[in-house]
Amino acid sequence: MNFYGLVSNAARKGKLEGYFDTTKVSLKLARNEVRLLDKEFKKDSTLAWTANMFDNSLMTTYDSVNKYRLKFMKEQKEKKDKRYFLFSRIVYFRNSSIAVFRLAEMYGYSAGYDYLFFYQKVNSEWKRFMKVYMGAW
Repeated sequence: MNFYGLVSNAARKGKLEGYFDTTKVSLKLARNEVRLLDKEFKKDSTLAWTANMFDNSLMTTYDSVNKYRLKFMKEQKEKKDKRYFLFSRIVYFRNSSIAVFRLAEMYGYSAGYDYLFFYQKVNSEWKRFMKVYMGAW
């Protein structure tokens, strides 16, 4: 998957708008920050999974995910409730005080949603700042 242009396409007038729970929030981005984020997401190493990211989670190769997806869809033709996720690697900016990653939430063959999740370091602890809806397919 190619993430190039992901941030610049979503940034309107130098800011991204998203939500923290149900509260609308925004993040102003300088042009150089938008270029940096797009450049980082363009790298081939953007797909990532850290050990024990979630309880009962598993990291696997893209080939295995594709085989699982095809097998699953064949077995569960009418059931669309199971989903699978693709995470980008985490990109840090502003002196590592803000972190962002992409989450693709996928259903079935070719349906899903794209999100960007922003976290901010507050008193040495990472706190979710906002979720930006990037679209569906």
